[in-house]
Amino acid sequence: MPRYYVDLQRGSQLTKDTKGFDAEDDFAAKAHARQLLIALARDSNEGSDHIKLSAYVRDKRRVILFHVELSLDLNWTA
Repeated sequence: MPRYYVDLQRGSQLTKDTKGFDAEDDFAAKAHARQLLIALARDSNEGSDHIKLSAYVRDKRRVILFHVELSLDLNWTA
């Protein structure tokens, strides 16, 4: 199975993945990155009305294959 790495960015903070994970293919790696961002957003206890999370998925050569982004905005209406 191919090895992938997911670097996570929250605001200006970038965390590099040094361990990686095995996935069946690029589609499985994309699903993993998407689920990771959803879990991070769910567990976020920021007091902000805006959350922007990004995941950069790299292959075994450490080349970025694709980028997944999740943005949540709370807009007050009252």
